[in-house]
Amino acid sequence: MQASPARPTHREDIRLQAGESLLVYLAAGTRLAVAAGQLQVTGAPRWLGGQVVTLHNRLAEGEASLLEESGWLTLTAMRDGSLLTISRSQVPPHRTSLMAWVRRMAALLTPGSTARNCA
Repeated sequence: MQASPARPTHREDIRLQAGESLLVYLAAGTRLAVAAGQLQVTGAPRWLGGQVVTLHNRLAEGEASLLEESGWLTLTAMRDGSLLTISRSQVPPHRTSLMAWVRRMAALLTPGSTARNCA
């Protein structure tokens, strides 16, 4: 059995100083890795049990996190010289068109609702 080829990734290195923040939209499957310093990852506010909740995650040097869902994140450096590597998987074009078709069909079959972009 032959292994399937890995999806190509786009890698981006970002250096932040202490207290500096970056607001960024990242897709599910994106990997955040801290090469130096310490970083706080803050998700967008969301409703949970009738209350607004914001999730925070701290990553120290050498730690990484894989995003389970797409969304807006605030990346804040806790120390000077924090270096973050963002690795995004490239979605194959056929998958993008398939997802668009699925969203259109869901919108047509579900009266009164809208299909959300989940990519």
